Amino acid sequence: MDTMDQQSGTLDYRRGKISGAVYHGGDDLEKVIVAAYKHYCVSNPLHPSVFPAVRKMEAEIVAMCLRLYNNPNGAGTMTAGGTESIIMAVKTYRDWARATKGITEPEMIIPSSAHAAFDKGAAYLKIKVHTIPVDPVTRKADIKRMKRAINTNTIMLVGSTINFPDGNQDDIVALGVLASKYNIGLHVDCCLGSFIVPYLEKAGLAEGSNGKYKLYPFDFRVNGVTSISCDTHKYGFAPKGTSVVMYKNAALRRFQYYVYPDWSGGVYASPSLSGSRPGALIAGTWAAMQYMGDKGYLESCRDIVTCARSIADTIASSIPELYVLGSPPASVVAFGSKHPKVNILEVGDMMSKKGWHLNGLSGPPALHIACTRLTVTMVDTFIADLKDAIKEAKITPNGKGTMVALYGLGNSSPLLCEVLSSKMHSIFNGSVSPASREQHIAIPLNEEEASIQPSFLPQSGSLSSLSPTDHDMSKEKERARLEIILEKECIFLKGTGVDVEPARLSGHVALYLSESTSIKEITLQFRGKARLPVPSHESISLNSAPLTFIVCNHEWSFLEGEKRHSHTLKAGRHFFPFQLQLGGSLPSTVSTTVFGGAFVAYKLRAHVSRPGLSHNLQSQIPVTIIRSFAPEALEYQQTLEIENTWPEKLMYSIMIPHKAWACGDTVTALVKFSPLLKGVGVLNINTSIHETVKVYTRTGHQEHNRAVASMKHEIMPMHYRIFLTRLVQGIAHLWIGSILSFCFFTPTVIPTLKQLSCNPSQQSSNQFVSQSSVKSGFQSRTWWPRQSITPGNRTLQLSDYNNSQEAMQRVPDYQIASRGFIGGVPPLTSLRDLPSYEDSQLGTRTRSDSDLASRFAGVSLSPMATVAE
Repeated sequence: MDTMDQQSGTLDYRRGKISGAVYHGGDDLEKVIVAAYKHYCVSNPLHPSVFPAVRKMEAEIVAMCLRLYNNPNGAGTMTAGGTESIIMAVKTYRDWARATKGITEPEMIIPSSAHAAFDKGAAYLKIKVHTIPVDPVTRKADIKRMKRAINTNTIMLVGSTINFPDGNQDDIVALGVLASKYNIGLHVDCCLGSFIVPYLEKAGLAEGSNGKYKLYPFDFRVNGVTSISCDTHKYGFAPKGTSVVMYKNAALRRFQYYVYPDWSGGVYASPSLSGSRPGALIAGTWAAMQYMGDKGYLESCRDIVTCARSIADTIASSIPELYVLGSPPASVVAFGSKHPKVNILEVGDMMSKKGWHLNGLSGPPALHIACTRLTVTMVDTFIADLKDAIKEAKITPNGKGTMVALYGLGNSSPLLCEVLSSKMHSIFNGSVSPASREQHIAIPLNEEEASIQPSFLPQSGSLSSLSPTDHDMSKEKERARLEIILEKECIFLKGTGVDVEPARLSGHVALYLSESTSIKEITLQFRGKARLPVPSHESISLNSAPLTFIVCNHEWSFLEGEKRHSHTLKAGRHFFPFQLQLGGSLPSTVSTTVFGGAFVAYKLRAHVSRPGLSHNLQSQIPVTIIRSFAPEALEYQQTLEIENTWPEKLMYSIMIPHKAWACGDTVTALVKFSPLLKGVGVLNINTSIHETVKVYTRTGHQEHNRAVASMKHEIMPMHYRIFLTRLVQGIAHLWIGSILSFCFFTPTVIPTLKQLSCNPSQQSSNQFVSQSSVKSGFQSRTWWPRQSITPGNRTLQLSDYNNSQEAMQRVPDYQIASRGFIGGVPPLTSLRDLPSYEDSQLGTRTRSDSDLASRFAGVSLSPMATVAE
């Protein structure tokens, strides 16, 4: 035992400086649990006939939890933890929907604050997840967005009381209304709330104080709630590795079981993922619940919640640099920075140096503390240390922000998956000390990776052919390589006008070393630059001086050493995480060659400084920012239709299915002709696309017009024809069906552009004009569906020529203007260099409203018809 203590490297949790993690019920309770564990250490509930006492204790634990959550006639099982409880609930709803509704492609809808275990279960069970952003102020699930995501394949909704990231509660009553209306399951995740939220009402704390911290109905009394998960090993103070999943009735619980009757070893039946389970944990949980009792849990709830609310109130009233996320009703308090010079993750680093172990969050950047019984006596110390940490962050701002907690990070890039997988691999190989607290993640290179040359080395010739200086420099490059890896290369700012959601730029600076290397400093800079065109009244020459502005600038510093000091990094892959919240006022990435040239460009540049005359390393990567519609912009989904009449001759109507078009969609206009006079017919349809570009500067604005394309389609009666006409950067498809007996023509015009993008407040438009010459001895009539660019920024991707290179060479750039960003002077928008986005799932279902919004093209069609005699 002494050897185990020496090797454990465990932090002293009894000091009360750990957020959650250790839910200690007291020394006396610990002795009771150990005694129960010792008595049942060899028991296995997989064999209930051998260990009937364990089976009875498990049933009583579930029954006590059901009574606690106001469903004494319900059903449930014990699991190995909150994650397994959640996965079992997801599995139950999948099998239930398959058996009762015939759903073979199940989908579930969760708020972005829901525990990652739901995504984990969905990945295991092949279920599609729609993740809906929470309200940025209340931090509650957005009920309207969740409702819009429901479809015929939806099997369940999810709400939390309370959620892990910021400790807030979702509107379970509203979710229950949706679940009842659409006959789908509603799972309430109370794993963290566990034995706190059921006692808030009895403790007189459910109504909150001063209009804050109110707890709303959440348990089985809420109509529509069909399952709840509760961790006994958190605020139930049971041994780690125990949880309970509860159902509205036993009929639903049956879908959780796994039974295999045809095994040669006999009938195999298991209520949860595990087969054999430690009966000692069940015994320890039963003993803890018996020891604590209703009175003990009530007292614990009152102490812990009072502690959490004291921290939240103090932050709100006496720490102006911070703000509390939402209105947390129970034991978790999350706080972020509202001061421009205070990096909240750096504050977390400062708190770590003071012995605190807090959870780092990423959406938005924040810290949280989950109060326990050990935290109750440390409130004053926590507040004092927090204020000191903020002062230190202000005095020496270095922008590191290196506190990246594994459990609460939230990034999901492929790089991070690889990094953390490798980290776990090294832990199980025993190569990482439990007490290691490095500020970055370092992973050893394997032999194959160490032998790979960096991609920037010469591809031909030998190193011996280089000069001695070049030879030495190349050797240094062989030993080190630097690159920047982004979570998302394209950042979408969603919304219009002032109502724009901020977006997050995040990723890693990756340093690859084949041997131990001395590093003085590692820095990263994010900079946006705008260059405005030469005013129209000035001639364009080499002496012309376009206006250049710095749109934004932010710097990070990693491993910053003191003067004449450096750090030695071991051979391996070193990852330095970074993130930055981008404000909604940033202009889109744009460039153009007309009007003397203009651009808005963003770039990340990393630099590694080495001591002495050693070769420094640099790497840079462009970042694309695109403005897009907000997910709730439903006004762009409305169908537009107009009708007009050529008196006594012809009726016609123009219909556009909706204003907004997603990337990859075809733009469709439906035209219907109805003759009122015998002998009236349509001879041809002329279609053209016009573009108008306005560029605004301080001295006024410049306008550029051009005809993008035009075509004439002859109509042959009694035939269905497909016209394929090459259009600018794409192919136009015109389908016309004609039936002479009714003189009914339905042309569907689909102009296609390779890329189209725009910005808020822009004044540009494209016109789609089609003329119908009518054979009746009278003059022709004309109709115009007008395609106008509306606020927002999207990319419209459609089919190319077979010879796309030739098309791009002879087609000029599209330009669209914007204004109101940099000192009132707008940047110019170009479309050629914007990245194209294709998604085969567009038009069906996407992961979430947010994902759909990020793909929507900023194109709005408005039909307009006139009569020309």
